[in-house]
Amino acid sequence: MFDIPKTPWELVARQRNIVRKLWNRDYDLTNPVISINWPYEFDSSIGKIKDFGYFSEAVRRVNDPEFDVFCQIESVRHQIECLEASVEVGHVLANVPAFDLIHFGTAPLATAFGSQMMLREGLQPAFEAAVHTPEEVMRLKKPDLFRAGICPQILDRIQYYNQATRGEVILSPCDTAGPWSIATSIWHYEDMLEAIYTAPEAVHYLLDLVTESIIEWYNIQETYIGRWGRTHTSFSTPFFQRGIFIGDDCMVTVSPAIWEEFFMPYNNRLSREYGRMIMYHCCMRYDGHFDAIAKTDGFIGCDAQPSHNDFEKIAATLEKNRAIWTRQCGPEDMDFIRRLAGKTGMLFAVNGRDRADAIRQTMAFLADLATVASIGASARVQTGDVSIGATNPAGRRILFLGNSITFHPPKPEIDWTNNCGMAASAQEKDYVHLLLQRFTAAGDGKAPEARIETTVNVADFERQYATYPITTQFKESAEFKADTVILCISENVPGLSTQAEQDQFQAAVKELLTFVKGNVSPAIYVRSGFWPDRVKDGILRQVCTELGGTFVDISRLGSDPKNYARSERKFSHDGVAGHPGDAGMAAIAEAIWKAVQERK
Repeated sequence: MFDIPKTPWELVARQRNIVRKLWNRDYDLTNPVISINWPYEFDSSIGKIKDFGYFSEAVRRVNDPEFDVFCQIESVRHQIECLEASVEVGHVLANVPAFDLIHFGTAPLATAFGSQMMLREGLQPAFEAAVHTPEEVMRLKKPDLFRAGICPQILDRIQYYNQATRGEVILSPCDTAGPWSIATSIWHYEDMLEAIYTAPEAVHYLLDLVTESIIEWYNIQETYIGRWGRTHTSFSTPFFQRGIFIGDDCMVTVSPAIWEEFFMPYNNRLSREYGRMIMYHCCMRYDGHFDAIAKTDGFIGCDAQPSHNDFEKIAATLEKNRAIWTRQCGPEDMDFIRRLAGKTGMLFAVNGRDRADAIRQTMAFLADLATVASIGASARVQTGDVSIGATNPAGRRILFLGNSITFHPPKPEIDWTNNCGMAASAQEKDYVHLLLQRFTAAGDGKAPEARIETTVNVADFERQYATYPITTQFKESAEFKADTVILCISENVPGLSTQAEQDQFQAAVKELLTFVKGNVSPAIYVRSGFWPDRVKDGILRQVCTELGGTFVDISRLGSDPKNYARSERKFSHDGVAGHPGDAGMAAIAEAIWKAVQERK
């Protein structure tokens, strides 16, 4: 039905490698994160559309899924053209061909609490508050996000995108801005600000509800989206592969002290949920709050505009925290760039009159950046795995760390006689060997070296995580020096009912992954539990993100009976029957392989 342009995934993979260096605080101006753009137009059923943007034809796009998809495909087509200009520029550009949901506004989640969305042509939707008094707030309950407000419409739209694109296009999640942006779309903002002084308990109550709902809303969308962009921000960009991007215009209405009391705790919770990496956006002047926001757990940057913020304050905050200026700088910003070069991270963008002009400007800008870095007149990528034509060596030495789903020796007394991942019907049908088949095919028939951890009982680590001797028991795993580590645990971890237990498990998983990766910097993939558990899976996601890995969410697989071995054949032991069968193993392998392909 739709003509889906082919995304150049090789270029997308290499741009992600450049961004990964930026997140690792490698602020090299000779290898910058830079996007390119020029004006474009396309014909539609309502005539020619020029300068298509986030809110172009927003009303019709919200109400007409087919028209929405058509417009987004044309936008993707343009971004692909921009990305493919990398070949002529000589540097991998940072354009991302992707769908987004920004035309549903910054606070659609508020409608789940009773607020009304008001569509406005050419502008982002507004939201009419549902409550005005603390008493009304205290009667609010956490909503069912599958049924409340316009959330079902958005989930239906995501499924329509998946069907229309056949999962061949990245999709960014719906905009949630931040706890205060959502909360002040539920509770009229003037009333809520007044309540900071008259009913603070109601303010905290609503912010707690909203923050939990933001996390749940992201998690739901992640299970629905066919090709997740691995970023908790609403716009298509490679810049934010990890962490969360918070929109916080409300901060300018309160003092820094009030912000730390009523804003920061909830932003901290989101930061911890998504790997302790948080970036801030505010459309206003907020340089008076820089010291406060920099105290956020995992603060990594902001996009403060020098047009209405004191640049020296911007520079001081970024330099002190070795943070990233997420505002996109262009050729016109060379004075700012010289001031910050090597001290902070920066993002760059070039806008041309047309394609040729954009390419010409970008090549000149890259040369200027190289001059600032004092390494010569050319900023072409020459070395490393981000250069055009470079090969990705990952997937040649693979370490699998897992419990019985990964490997279990024969044990006839529980009706298990195979020597592979429980409960596949044969070795070649467990997820490990299905993945090895994929890696072999991708390596032109050359099988990778693989270590399937059998000498260490990983289940013992799960059960005894607080005291398990990682450095002695996983010594051989670390000495293997894998370039790819696949961690599949959680099923044997006891329930983490206390904060102390959660902290201990988090520390143990981080120690394990840090130890086995050593100084090799492998690609890390952490799978969620086949038997989903929100707390355990959340901790695994957080540690994985913090270490720069890729989290593979398979939580939906456990809710499908056909993925269990008991649906395929009879077992006398319920524990074995509750493991994934051939279908479940295939689904696990497919989910991990998809993550591998997207990371490249």
